[in-house]
Amino acid sequence: MKRISLILLMISGFLWADFGTYMGMKVLNKAKVHLKGIGVTLQTMKVLDNTTGTTREVILDENGNEVSQEQYHQILQENQRLLREKYGKLDPRLYERIQNMPGDATIWITIWTRAPDLSDLDFRNPNLTDEDLKSLFQIADSRHKAITEPIASAIRALGFKAVATDLVPT
Repeated sequence: MKRISLILLMISGFLWADFGTYMGMKVLNKAKVHLKGIGVTLQTMKVLDNTTGTTREVILDENGNEVSQEQYHQILQENQRLLREKYGKLDPRLYERIQNMPGDATIWITIWTRAPDLSDLDFRNPNLTDEDLKSLFQIADSRHKAITEPIASAIRALGFKAVATDLVPT
């Protein structure tokens, strides 16, 4: 019984959290949004207008000035553009990790490919002999290599080491 009452207290505490007021309106929720690309932190709030009973989103810049929705979307787009310009398609955390690695360090990556179509191979047939199973696995392996080997070859052609692995990762 104590466990349930603790959970209920935590939930009710969350629901009734006091985030203060903004220009006479009750703040229902707030969060900080750090935009790494442009180096800006914005604060977003959901506020309740006590006179009308309606809610709206308020966005403040670092100086406490209100930012319109249109300005907010322009800021987000500019942030995305700068992130793409700096990092390309890489996750920024991976980019930073690569920048701090020695030049001869190995980076292990996994590329997932579509599975080969094996629907015509009847692995569940109870009458299969060991030789039949071996043959089916060889067919499955050759279909897998037909998908993975061209990718590994293209990566090797770029000057990197690449190995195509078994059917399933370990």
